[in-house]
Amino acid sequence: MILRLLAAGMLLGILASACGSSDDEAASEDNDAAAQPESAPLDVQANSFSLGEPFRINASLLPPPIGEQPLQGNVVLRFVSMASGMILKEETVPTVATGYGGAYRDSFNPAGVYVTVFYSVTNETDNALIPGMHVNGAFQMVDEVGTWQPAGIGSHGFDASAAFAIQSDEVDPRDWVEMGETVTTAIAFDISAGASKIRLVSELLGVELPLSIGE
Repeated sequence: MILRLLAAGMLLGILASACGSSDDEAASEDNDAAAQPESAPLDVQANSFSLGEPFRINASLLPPPIGEQPLQGNVVLRFVSMASGMILKEETVPTVATGYGGAYRDSFNPAGVYVTVFYSVTNETDNALIPGMHVNGAFQMVDEVGTWQPAGIGSHGFDASAAFAIQSDEVDPRDWVEMGETVTTAIAFDISAGASKIRLVSELLGVELPLSIGE
């Protein structure tokens, strides 16, 4: 009888210990889950997109125009094609250039080569957006030797993104895109003529688009 009581006591002790361990593990898992942010920062290596592949981003991360509040909601981007070696046409100059016919004339030509990436943007936010500021301002072009900002009035005397979008019959990136609207526009860079393997990168958004000259 005594042996039976001792055996029963040992069995109850083992069961209680097992239940306690299970509860502790569950509590630990709950604490780990609570410690994780709801939306972890994007990893550039894990968020590499291809031409034609759409992706959705948090619009509040995009750089707004001066004096404007950040957008709330999402923006869907899809980079659709790339063109290398585009030239500013004479008839486009008055629309996009500063100092037309003046000191900026020589800067219409690239220092290297103009590379233009065309993309669609869908506005799922609470307000209108300007692709040339909200989107283009978040991206750079990178290769193994350099990083380039979009070619603009400050560096070239004209807005290359606007020029090459207009010349390709796409929407001027300086125009407003209303809520619910989708347009195709462009972002243009003046990069080294010897660059081959290039990437369109946004460290701000944590995304990249591998490209190659000649695509």
